[in-house]
Amino acid sequence: MAETIIRTIILVAITGAFIQQARRAGAGTLRQRAFALAASGMGVFVLLNLLLLIGLNVNPLLLPGSIIAVLLLTGSVVLLGMAWRKGEMHAQIEQVRDLLNDERQRK
Repeated sequence: MAETIIRTIILVAITGAFIQQARRAGAGTLRQRAFALAASGMGVFVLLNLLLLIGLNVNPLLLPGSIIAVLLLTGSVVLLGMAWRKGEMHAQIEQVRDLLNDERQRK
């Protein structure tokens, strides 16, 4: 039971982080859609864990729910790749590149 509670708390935190990222991304961008899909996929896992916590038999829902969640997460990765190829993540890539260069110069 404690493992399920801990797992649910972690999943809720990850879902919240994806929701926050979706809000920060520009409206209507592929990045926003990718993070929203990721939050939805994690939300399905949260729902399954919550149902388990309240004592419902989730066995019939486990496989279809997991498949739906994995498909949503896969769609998120695809959209994130499309956003990268489209150049929506150029500012973030430049920021990471600058941070890596700064770190190399310190060493």
